[in-house]
Amino acid sequence: MFSEIARSYREFSEQGFEPVRQQWWELSVLQPGELVEVECGNERYAARVRELSASGQLVVESGDGRIKELAAEDVTLRIT
Repeated sequence: MFSEIARSYREFSEQGFEPVRQQWWELSVLQPGELVEVECGNERYAARVRELSASGQLVVESGDGRIKELAAEDVTLRIT
């Protein structure tokens, strides 16, 4: 287990977040075009999943065309 953590840390140190982002996106149940319901504070709206940003935030497009980057701690998502 330690060797796997060390390998992952070395990869992250050398290549940055991109390899992690790619693997995370491949394993995610959310895929581009997926319709989700976003709940953020008092705001609730339907949106389509676009991608996972370079910083690890979920990028969605709301029904009115606004693009938003969502941090996991800020929102609740429901796949519809």
